[in-house]
Amino acid sequence: MPFIMIVGGYVIIYGLSTGNFSLGTAERTYDNFEAGQIATYGGEEGLNAAVDAKREAQRLFGTADENDYSILNAIKRNPAAYLNRLKRVSLELPGQMIKAYSGKWVVLLAFWSIWGMALLIRKRDWSLLALLILWTSPFLSGFIITIFRTGHLLFPSLVILSSVAIGLMDYAGRCLQKRVYLVGLIAMTLLLILGLVTSELVVIYAAGLSVTAMLLIRLGQAVLPKLCRRAIFPLTLFFIIGIILHGPFIGFPERASGMPAEEQALLVMVDKLPKEARVLAGSPGVVNAANMTYMGLASTDVPVFSTADEFDEWLDAQEIEGVYIDETMTVDNQVYWTLLQELKNEYDVVFLDEGGGIQVWIKR
Repeated sequence: MPFIMIVGGYVIIYGLSTGNFSLGTAERTYDNFEAGQIATYGGEEGLNAAVDAKREAQRLFGTADENDYSILNAIKRNPAAYLNRLKRVSLELPGQMIKAYSGKWVVLLAFWSIWGMALLIRKRDWSLLALLILWTSPFLSGFIITIFRTGHLLFPSLVILSSVAIGLMDYAGRCLQKRVYLVGLIAMTLLLILGLVTSELVVIYAAGLSVTAMLLIRLGQAVLPKLCRRAIFPLTLFFIIGIILHGPFIGFPERASGMPAEEQALLVMVDKLPKEARVLAGSPGVVNAANMTYMGLASTDVPVFSTADEFDEWLDAQEIEGVYIDETMTVDNQVYWTLLQELKNEYDVVFLDEGGGIQVWIKR
């Protein structure tokens, strides 16, 4: 209900004031589908990988207009190319999950999450199980557009942590039962053996600590039965495992003196350029923050230039007044950056940080 009220209310107010009630989801989803071509794109053009991948998608599946912004229509045009993308992204998904949730945590998160889900099935708690599964449903869209960004993989973390908590609480409350205790101990021992066989240190570390905790649980229950037969004892041991796996805490870092180079560049642009001036950049953040008009290179409507003169003519036609340079320009758009360096004598460098990574150029 809060979602419907906030989003629906905005759509209605915006639609009544502009006459446009479109959500734009079809266009945005199709744009992501084209970007998903990067799963199999080999970087042949060598411009901007994301833009080049979109051009490749248009060659393979047709344009958005040709497909009426329908991903299904696009896939029908070339199912073999789509299946190739789907295969590649599926094979890379486990590695991305490990990266997203940190390798040292994955083993325990997966183990206790499965335990928690199995408990819900055994108790026939279908409503909670269905709610948890439905919460992860947006994750499935990644298989359609064939993009799984590492940050997006954290969206289902609420479900994973909830099922982990359910599993841990169940084990802590029932580990006095011999059968439950042995199931946990044997399963974690097998994981430890798997880690030893595959030489996966993170698996050995996590599973080894867990086996140790489980052995200490039984030892404590035998030596101090009144104290250690409560659920708080095994939960405390697993909490200690979490602290150990977390690693050293960095404490409070020293406050950096001075203003970040990005903010200095922003202030220079505000001082040297008129409001809403057209600024060429690799990404929009700093340019938008300076209240300038972002002119990006990561778009399929930017021509492919063979010479610096052609690039210069296009810049003049776009009425570019300044250039903001950072890593998204020098690394993500290397071809354009190379051409831009040949035109440096047509600009004044009004800001340059110590390392030269952040720069602001103004057209003479």
